[in-house]
Amino acid sequence: MIAATGFELLYARVDVARDEEGGLRLMELEITEPNLFLRQGGPRAVERLADALVHKARGR
Repeated sequence: MIAATGFELLYARVDVARDEEGGLRLMELEITEPNLFLRQGGPRAVERLADALVHKARGR
């Protein structure tokens, strides 16, 4: 589903649910998140996010 956006994403959240036949159905594809759940990411979550942003900005 993320590949279908046509973008190389640093972050995305995909919410899916099963339909009555057991198939997956997209409920929400969120590529901007107001809450990045950094508290749940552990003590280095902010550092990892910053490193990923720098890495992305440098085109690596």
